[in-house]
Order: sequence, then structure tokens, then C-alpha cells
Amino acid sequence: MSFNWNLYILLAGTLIKKHKKKTDEHYFRTAISRAYYGAFGVTVALLESYGYTLPEQDTHKEFINKLKTIGKDRESRKASRKMSLDFQRLWNDRKSADYDSITIFDHDQAERNFILAQRIVKNIDEFEKNLDPNQ
Repeated sequence: MSFNWNLYILLAGTLIKKHKKKTDEHYFRTAISRAYYGAFGVTVALLESYGYTLPEQDTHKEFINKLKTIGKDRESRKASRKMSLDFQRLWNDRKSADYDSITIFDHDQAERNFILAQRIVKNIDEFEKNLDPNQ
């Protein structure tokens, strides 16, 4: 049985809901990271089920670039590019949350990332319709 990546998004939501003080920044950073990895894991699992593979180097960057090219037609590629932009935002915040000790993260930033990750996963069925197994 494979891991349920949605649980990371639920964990992010729990951290955000339970922690709202400025001194809770470590929870906000963790929530941002988990929201990203939850959405990433769900999407990668779907892509892999269609035979897509991701490189071992620059995986996250290449994943976002790959999203830009997915789609059977112009309209579906437009939706995929939108998803790639959402992932780019999540990834940038996740990298900062995990590695940048100078930037301060607050409740609102964590909540925005959580909502964005939820939206990606909510729209995953629609995204799946864009996948072309021959790509």
C-alpha cells in the first residue's frame, strides 16, 4: 500500500489551525513544507501511473517544467501551465521555509500555501483528463 500524500496536506491544515501566534513560526514553516510535499506527492503519483518519469537530479524544477508541457490540446496545456505556476509558488515558499533562516513566515503565508495545495489536489481529476499516455 502506498503512502497517502493527502495526509501531509491535512497535517499542514492542522498545524495552521492550532497555531496562530507569531512565535509559532516553526509550525508555519513546517505547514508550508508539508503542503508542498503533499501536493507534489499526489501529482507525481498520478504522473507515474501514466508512465511519466522524473529525473533524479533537479527533480522539483524538472517536475514543474514537465507540467508546462502536459496536455492533449491548447486548452488543456493552458490548465497544466496554470498548475505549474501554482507549484512554482509552492516550491519557492517551501525552499524558503526549509532553508532560509532570515525570511519570517506567518500564519497567513502558511494558510495561503495550504489553500493552494488543496486547490491543486482538488483539481487533480480534471488535470488527469489532460494527460496523454503517449507523451
